[in-house]
Amino acid sequence: MEALLGPDQPVRAQGLRGSSRAFVLARLVSALPRTYLVLTPTLSEARRLAAEVRFFLGEPEVPAHPGDERVVVLPAWETSPFDAIPPLPEVSARRLAALARIRQGGPLVAVAPVTAVLQRTLPPEALEAAVRSLGVGEEVDRDRLLEHLVAAGYHRVGQVSERGEVSARGGIVDVFPPGYPRPVRIEFFGDEVESIRPFDVETQRSVGRLDRVVLLPAREALAGDGAIEAAARRLRERCRELGLSRAETAEALEAFRTQAGGVLREVFFAYLYERPAAVWEYLPADAVLVREGAAEVGARARDALDDAQTAHDRAVETGRPVPRVADAFVGPEEWEAFAASGTRLDLEELEIEGGGGRALAFRTRSNDGLVAELRRRRGEHLLEPLVGAVEAERAKGHAVWFVARTAGGARRLADLLGGYELPLGEPEPFAEEPAADGGLHLAVGELERGFGFPAKGLWIVTDTEILGEKVRRRPPRRREFRSTLADLRPGDAVVHVDFGVGLYRGLVHLEVAGEEGDYLHLEYAGGDRLYLPVTRIGLVQRYSAPGEGPVRLDKLGGTAWQRTRAKAQEGIEKLAHELLEIYARRQLAERPPYAPPDLAYREFEATFPYEETPDQLSAIEAVMADLSGPRPMDRLVCGDVGYGKTEVAIRAAFRAVHDGRQVAVLVPTTVLAAQHFHTFRRRFEGHPITVGMLSRFVGPAEQKRVLKGLEDGTVDIVVGTHRLLQRDVRFKNLGLVVVDEEHRFGVAQKERLKKLRARVDVLTLTATPIPRTLNLSLSGVRDLSVIETPPADRLAVRTVLARDDDDLVREAIRRE
Repeated sequence: MEALLGPDQPVRAQGLRGSSRAFVLARLVSALPRTYLVLTPTLSEARRLAAEVRFFLGEPEVPAHPGDERVVVLPAWETSPFDAIPPLPEVSARRLAALARIRQGGPLVAVAPVTAVLQRTLPPEALEAAVRSLGVGEEVDRDRLLEHLVAAGYHRVGQVSERGEVSARGGIVDVFPPGYPRPVRIEFFGDEVESIRPFDVETQRSVGRLDRVVLLPAREALAGDGAIEAAARRLRERCRELGLSRAETAEALEAFRTQAGGVLREVFFAYLYERPAAVWEYLPADAVLVREGAAEVGARARDALDDAQTAHDRAVETGRPVPRVADAFVGPEEWEAFAASGTRLDLEELEIEGGGGRALAFRTRSNDGLVAELRRRRGEHLLEPLVGAVEAERAKGHAVWFVARTAGGARRLADLLGGYELPLGEPEPFAEEPAADGGLHLAVGELERGFGFPAKGLWIVTDTEILGEKVRRRPPRRREFRSTLADLRPGDAVVHVDFGVGLYRGLVHLEVAGEEGDYLHLEYAGGDRLYLPVTRIGLVQRYSAPGEGPVRLDKLGGTAWQRTRAKAQEGIEKLAHELLEIYARRQLAERPPYAPPDLAYREFEATFPYEETPDQLSAIEAVMADLSGPRPMDRLVCGDVGYGKTEVAIRAAFRAVHDGRQVAVLVPTTVLAAQHFHTFRRRFEGHPITVGMLSRFVGPAEQKRVLKGLEDGTVDIVVGTHRLLQRDVRFKNLGLVVVDEEHRFGVAQKERLKKLRARVDVLTLTATPIPRTLNLSLSGVRDLSVIETPPADRLAVRTVLARDDDDLVREAIRRE
């Protein structure tokens, strides 16, 4: 702090390794509460550094109220201003929320990739003029509020689901503004704001109350009073400057007038302002510029400005009326002047002689050596190098902090280290000034990297460093199923128990035999109509069938539905008889329970490179409970592609092999067999487990070796196609059969599977269960686990309506 307030600039804090840069920055903002603009080379580094600073400040990721946060991330557009593709609404919202918070002033750490500050934005006065604050009990003209929101870049829709959207229904206005984790419902009584409530996007139900809401603009491109005409004038002048013909200019102006009021407004961002602003115009006079690696930040800035010039020149060559580079980005001279002025702090990993300014050496230590040693370990007792390092630190009187990213990860870490006689207590907040007490501490927070700080008597190590990086999955968006006819929409197909499949046309009020009542209007083939009293609603249920083809309606009074019912009844009775025999034998069958999970299993599951979702954990726990019981398992795990079903099978296979049993993984295709073979072999790398494969991809000699290994027990796990069901395949001690996509096997293969089921544990994985299998699970005959959480980083499809443009198509493909 003393160096920052001195005349020698910049201050170079050197020898900061791991997350020690965030540690120093957090201590600095507490001691010298100013606005710190922290520049990183990339967005991923900005997000990581922001998360680390939040941890050391004890800052929640989502503040109780927007504007209360002390750490924000300012992202850059993921598109170029010279493309005809607007940025994502979420990106615009995050930029505006960060800019508004920077304008508010410190104490604040605003972290941004350098590209985010090179791009120009709306002037600070334009942002301030577009902000609208509403409180409960205030008088507000609803219609004028809607006009203001549309001018502020909100897109009017029927139902709000994404940031930057607004909808109105009578006296209710729903809006999803920047800075809020959920959309907000504003309810009016006349012109008075009666209530303000956040609500869930999926269920549309309120989840609390607010006294006030601050409505920031949804886009950086604002179309206020007179802005459209002024922008059209600038666009016309730009077309003249580029030498475009009268027809080309007219086409550009038409495109602007049709798109500037909609979601493509950012395409014309530079024309909407007389002078777009630089981000640093939002900073207070005493702000501190921080660079995480000054050389890398400077090089990335130069590359970004060169790329912008190249993109501009390429767009001009195609005849597009793109703005000047100087209207979309700051110039090199402007950037260099900003980077060389004011109070500056460079956070450096290496200690470098010279360079100007004042250098401060911190001499922290990274955990890279320990991480490399842990990665080299194979087999059991994987964490012995960590145990030795912990004992060495404690012998010096240093405090040792273990940091896990989630509460579940903290429990797992405590469980693992407990097996090495390193007792960890309950998670605790990270101390503002951690004492060198020689103790063991556990905390939860977004920290990927630790560090040693001998001068502070502190050593931090994270679960990511100990167990490997885990990819986090987004929370699932769960959609509620329609469970009552009140949720049906006219046109939905329904089934009447006596008359078959028809269309629900709505609820009508009729007078029949002198009595009035409500009736369900059902339409059948040929236009036949049936009015069903709501008191007999139990005779009707929703129609569901595989595929998305047209629904075939039954005819009132026809015999087709009765024949369908009779055939279904006959099939049900036959299936029930067959299942009774199979599952009666399974219920009577017993096998020795598997040994309980030990330290080796806990270390194995901890090396899974993804963060388990609640659904996945539930499925794993159910399978583990099945294996610990005396009856053979027969469980169906249902989930979409990439949702983590294979890991459930891998953990079951690990327990089976460690219990002295063999595992067969049955798949329908050779390609899937090869995929599973490599996945299983990679996950079991370093463990004394042999994995083999049987398919037509495997040569005769290798097949012979695998068959012999299965018979004498030297092959623990075999992955194969229907080849596994042939009679020459004999196991020494088969204990678990994993079946992937059962519906793709033929009748003969399924008969062979039925015989296996009576003797061994069976785990079926599927994304599309056949009706019989699903019915068995739903009826409780077979156990069912469902994984509904999507995989990490699965993005929604984005649709943009734009003019036909080969360059636009090329750019969209390139960004994919």
